[in-house]
Amino acid sequence: MAQESGIKKIMGKIFRGPKGMFATLLLLGILMVVVVLPLLGAISSARAGLLDTQEKLQRLIPSIYKLSRQMERVRRMRLELLDMKNRYGGADRAEKVFHLLTSVAAEHKVKISSLEPKPKEQKGVFIRIPVRLTLACRYADLAKYLNAITSAEYICVVTSLSITENRELYPEVSVDMQIELVFVDPYVEVGE
Repeated sequence: MAQESGIKKIMGKIFRGPKGMFATLLLLGILMVVVVLPLLGAISSARAGLLDTQEKLQRLIPSIYKLSRQMERVRRMRLELLDMKNRYGGADRAEKVFHLLTSVAAEHKVKISSLEPKPKEQKGVFIRIPVRLTLACRYADLAKYLNAITSAEYICVVTSLSITENRELYPEVSVDMQIELVFVDPYVEVGE
């Protein structure tokens, strides 16, 4: 306690009067140079680092957004393929048949307005896929198209066919037809 009051006396003498004011300013200057300026430098460099990081993140955000959209597309495609496999007895087989229907249409100048596959029906070893088609074409082109799809390597049965004249399409007609694509399920043994 005695030592503490001695320090107070010395400090009181140092900081009194014009010399005290000079000593206080000198002490504040040293404090500023030793503590505050390095701290301000560290804050400034940290701020510059944060701004740089923020700029990099701003450049990355569009890429992250694109990647996210692409991953969502991949997820949807996987679900569609799984759905095709469940609905049509195999994604590869269904894809080949739908490609056949559209490519043969293009070859014979037949315009497909809509192609709506329905869920598959399975009876024993046979898988049937009903498909509803809406077409626009000339009579001769329709005959060639029907001949091509019913004589392909897949069994294709036309179950209904409706031809309507449409003055807006002349000389083409509007065709609404229902077909059934028939496959043999390779996973079912005959006699089961």
